[in-house]
Amino acid sequence: AGGAAGGEVEPWRREGGRLSRERTPDSLLPPMYQTNPPVPVLWHVSPENYQRGLTRLGARQLSMALAYTADDLAGLSRRAQPPETSRGGWPQWHRSRSKAEGFVIALAAHLAAKAEGLRPAEACSSIHALGKLRAAAMLRQDAAEAVAGAVLAGRGLAGYKTAPSLTP
Repeated sequence: AGGAAGGEVEPWRREGGRLSRERTPDSLLPPMYQTNPPVPVLWHVSPENYQRGLTRLGARQLSMALAYTADDLAGLSRRAQPPETSRGGWPQWHRSRSKAEGFVIALAAHLAAKAEGLRPAEACSSIHALGKLRAAAMLRQDAAEAVAGAVLAGRGLAGYKTAPSLTP
């Protein structure tokens, strides 16, 4: 019962309507930069799918996604390795700069819309990632300024108690 021919256990048995995680090979799971909180790798999917995926993410997840994206240049960096916290079948790097720039612009726009919910460390990380993306010419000056303005105007860096709470 519940097994295949010869008494073997089915490797992808359904439990509660979902594939069992401990039995699903890592290569069949969707790529994630990290799992807690979940930060999916979205630069390799279609614009419609990454827009849908970005909409589902919260401010903290978007900030982390921006930092990871700045490190791997949205799939353009051949030297970038998946983070130690990653899981899933990692997508291969690509050569489409326009696709990468389109993803970075969409990610930055989603972050700007939710910048009010960033904590101080996340806001600083976002500003740093924006600088890295701008230095790599992955984000136009006006777009970088608009997102940085939204992050700086958010409550994440507001107040006199924020500066002492930041650590390098």
